[in-house]
Amino acid sequence: MYSSTVALPLAAADVTAALDRVLASQAFANAGRLSRMLRYVVEKTLAGEVDQIKEYSVGVEVFDRRADFDPRLDSIVRVEARRLRARLAEYYDAEGRSDAIRFRLPKGGYAPTFERADAGDPRGGEADLRVADAGLRDGGLKARATQRWIAATVCVLLAVAAAGYWMSTSSASSVVTIAVLPFQVFSGRDDDRLLADRLTDGVTTELARDARLGVSAHAAVGQFKDPQRSWREAAAALRVRVLMETTAHINGDEVRLEVRLVDAELGRKLWVEEFHGRRDLPDALERVVAAETGRVLIERFSRH
Repeated sequence: MYSSTVALPLAAADVTAALDRVLASQAFANAGRLSRMLRYVVEKTLAGEVDQIKEYSVGVEVFDRRADFDPRLDSIVRVEARRLRARLAEYYDAEGRSDAIRFRLPKGGYAPTFERADAGDPRGGEADLRVADAGLRDGGLKARATQRWIAATVCVLLAVAAAGYWMSTSSASSVVTIAVLPFQVFSGRDDDRLLADRLTDGVTTELARDARLGVSAHAAVGQFKDPQRSWREAAAALRVRVLMETTAHINGDEVRLEVRLVDAELGRKLWVEEFHGRRDLPDALERVVAAETGRVLIERFSRH
């Protein structure tokens, strides 16, 4: 479907226009962090600064991490990169199907590639355009869009506009409901319990940002803080399909979360994962936990 690396006529202005079109789409309307990341890596590439697109620089410049940001402890960039790849695929499958220029974020890195769709087949047949080989750094690319390509693009836009809009908006429907049960901590320290409560609320809020998930309000879930109450009782009372059970292990500045997702309908655990973070960076830990949890839930239940 893709050719080997080739240098096609492509102006920086065309790439910028394609970027603006993606960021203005329904798929990216409520994806602030993903939009910032995509704009950052594309603009850095256009500026000839591909070698500066590193996990550390993305964490600091896109996700507002401090100068002591350590990617080994905080996986926010890796998590958001996976989400960005998935969101771009979703966009190009729907409302961006006719886009002439497409962005990809290859696995294992954060520098994007640009692809030009084959004018003869707007739905596929893209030619991979690697920025380094295409000479964007030297500003040597010039636009040569033909009338045939313009006519084909306009026709495809008109043909798929309604379908693209329906697909992008219908994805906002909840595919699964979840309740984040109060995080359990057994240290006996008041500040540790406060941190656990803060993390519970933060993860709930982050999950709720994804309209595809139906998330129980934090206040409603508070009644199940007692670990002796059964998950079946909680699921029935909150009317959710999935429960998140979490144990927080806090040792000084280090925080380790054991997260378990329970499928209340099947009566079994569907996912178990461990996350590491720092006490002074609760926001980072909340986003990572929510992003990975949301990804698992969407992938699993969108197939049902």
